[in-house]
Amino acid sequence: GIGPTPHKPAEAGQMYCLGDTSTIAHFLALEQLADSPGRLTGTIALQHPNHQLEFTSYFYQTSLTAITSKEKDKCAQLLPVIAPLTDETVYVAGNNKTVVQLRKHLRQQVSFKGSIRPQGFWS
Repeated sequence: GIGPTPHKPAEAGQMYCLGDTSTIAHFLALEQLADSPGRLTGTIALQHPNHQLEFTSYFYQTSLTAITSKEKDKCAQLLPVIAPLTDETVYVAGNNKTVVQLRKHLRQQVSFKGSIRPQGFWS
């Protein structure tokens, strides 16, 4: 089972994921557990353009999007692509520092009234 993790699928509403390379399997599992096509979307920041191509070819059925950038800072890489959010459940995972930064950014958004479920994986 998935036990006490805060990253269980939300019972209702849209789910949006933000993370780095270390979150691919985590978010794909979350998508599978949600078992409702179209409820989960989001973006995963990858380091190399060829990784983005591989992600797209391997996981063509997912609604997750992969991006690459020359930015070393994954938070800076993900901020420009965050969709306008209102009442979604947002799952933020990956590097601890990035998770904290993204959570802080989301909390500052006036229009966002949803919930944030952070989970840092590594430092």
